Amino acid sequence: MPSYTNDPVTVSVAQGTAVSGASKTGEGIHGESQNENCAAVAGINSAGGGVYGESHGKGPGVFGKSQGGEGVHGESQYENCAAVAGINSAGAGVYGESHGNGAGVVGVSNGAGAGLYAECRGKGPGMFGKSQNWEGVHGETQSNVAAAVAGIQLNSNSTGAGVYAESNGAGAGLYADSRGKGPGVFSKSQNWEGVHGETQSNVAAAVAGIQLNPNGTGAGIYGESRGKGPAGFFKGDVEVTGSLTVQGINIGGLAGRLQAVEALVRHVQTIENRLDTLQQQVNALQQQLAALTQKETADYNDALKGILVLAQRLTALGG
Repeated sequence: MPSYTNDPVTVSVAQGTAVSGASKTGEGIHGESQNENCAAVAGINSAGGGVYGESHGKGPGVFGKSQGGEGVHGESQYENCAAVAGINSAGAGVYGESHGNGAGVVGVSNGAGAGLYAECRGKGPGMFGKSQNWEGVHGETQSNVAAAVAGIQLNSNSTGAGVYAESNGAGAGLYADSRGKGPGVFSKSQNWEGVHGETQSNVAAAVAGIQLNPNGTGAGIYGESRGKGPAGFFKGDVEVTGSLTVQGINIGGLAGRLQAVEALVRHVQTIENRLDTLQQQVNALQQQLAALTQKETADYNDALKGILVLAQRLTALGG
């Protein structure tokens, strides 16, 4: 087999394959290079694919392996095409796996496009993330306006959520933490509740707001209405364990004063009831006195009549 140490080999043909290699046990074509800036095998095409690999067995069509760089590296200057594309009619289009601390798949965009773009035109998810011990999907951003993770439901007739979160353990279905000046959770709706909470728990609230700063003056729950509806509406019983202030008036203190007034009213009613009883007793005594007076008057008249009769008799007897 000839060896070409320094001189290149150039093959030029008008039609057909310029270089062809076939082997039953080894590589059909094998290339090696010790130049860090050059490929061991390079394919350049001004119209079609630069390198084409096809496997009729169970091996990969193209296999790339590197000790220090990318196993497979692709670059493109065409805005409508990917630098590396994977298309599969049955399995994954692109599969990435890492056995170390690196990501299975990394996408980086230095322009206005997405670092990693995924689209599903069937019934599966556009992007699916799964982890045994960490976040299934993790997003970070240093943008002044954009979210680290955003979910947008574009179908105006759909009932699906923009972002859906579910927890089958003891953790939260959706957890949000803001370490700056923004809200931990901000939600907005054009035609329905901004925040809606439901629970079947025997003890927990459907929506809870807790102010943890012992020196804070902010409310645990703040409600404001800029329309004609109330800032807060409660259907059912309401229990307040602390003070309740309405327009500067302590309703708790007012309630205490109302209770004192109610006690005073009950006391006055008791006195009135006693006065009614005394009045009834006085009326009964007056009736008894009138009866006695009437009887004494009758007795006096009878005695006077007797004396007059006795005087008449004495006169008749010559007394």
